[in-house]
Amino acid sequence: LKDLSLEEWKQLHPAFETDIYQAIAPQQVVAARNSYGGTGFEQVREAISAARSKISPE
Repeated sequence: LKDLSLEEWKQLHPAFETDIYQAIAPQQVVAARNSYGGTGFEQVREAISAARSKISPE
């Protein structure tokens, strides 16, 4: 997707602008996946924390 030119993006939808390249960047895509139990950074951090609390000795 990153190799598509802006003109090619605009063929898909005229509203696409140069900010599409930032929106499809891997870091941005993962960060946007913040639904409960999802694979976004925040959800993974919370899952790791919950798992650690379950296996940590008190």
